[in-house]
Amino acid sequence: MCMIPIQDDFRKNALKQGRTITVNLGRGFITLSTVLGTELKAEAGHKIIIAQDDETGSWYLSEPQVVPQGARGGVIYNCGNQHRHGSKFVWRFCNNKAAQGLCSVVGASKGATFIVAQRAKIDNGIRYFRIITEKPIKVSNDDFNL
Repeated sequence: MCMIPIQDDFRKNALKQGRTITVNLGRGFITLSTVLGTELKAEAGHKIIIAQDDETGSWYLSEPQVVPQGARGGVIYNCGNQHRHGSKFVWRFCNNKAAQGLCSVVGASKGATFIVAQRAKIDNGIRYFRIITEKPIKVSNDDFNL
């Protein structure tokens, strides 16, 4: 009997829905897919935090927030003029430490693309979405241009 693991079904649905982030290790860029950016209501100037859970080692992406100047987090900007997907824009922010951590988990020397979970974990009133590192969509050890 052949059984399809639940995670494979989850992965197919997440890919179909487009809830992904792409990490470029060389530049430290983390790019939200159009679908994810739209769902999270990303806006230029908001900040996103990427954090690793100390207990489980899992990586999480926060919802975009309006935070005071100098607060931690990567500032989102719209790179729609450079990378346009249909009529929607792509949102990007820079976080070298998170990019290095995410790429090291999967052994990528240039970059990787990950699925982001739909269900959020709430911590201090902020929603955090798990970055699925167990099965990256793409791992790049060659030149990785975004």
